[in-house]
Amino acid sequence: QRLYEALEEIRKKAALDEFQKRIARRERMDSPSSRISTTSPSPSELESKLNEYYGLVWLKIKESWTIPENLIKEIVDLESIIVLIIGRDGKVQKWWFEKKSGNDLYDQSVARAIMKADPLPPIPKGLSDNTLEIGIRFYPE
Repeated sequence: QRLYEALEEIRKKAALDEFQKRIARRERMDSPSSRISTTSPSPSELESKLNEYYGLVWLKIKESWTIPENLIKEIVDLESIIVLIIGRDGKVQKWWFEKKSGNDLYDQSVARAIMKADPLPPIPKGLSDNTLEIGIRFYPE
């Protein structure tokens, strides 16, 4: 499980790094005379916004996730990882399994949760251009 938590952290940091690169490119392309003085969000502010957004996305998906009753006793060790590409408006543009659990019914319940939760909350301003890629780990609590 720690491996997947580390993978999730790496994805968050990669998204944050990519966002910071885009901001830097935009600032270089803007001419100083036409640019209004603005301050870019700090890495900790961006990370805070990303974490808040991830929390909102997970809450919406979790509300849509129903584990089949006949699996409740068996699911102790099941885990699926989904990768989502989310559009600015919150619509899921694309998704796939990064890792399947090995149990078709469990994985189907995860897929249904993604489809039922769509659209997700819109991406907050200042976090991304048009899309955001996130990974979500599904495991019984």
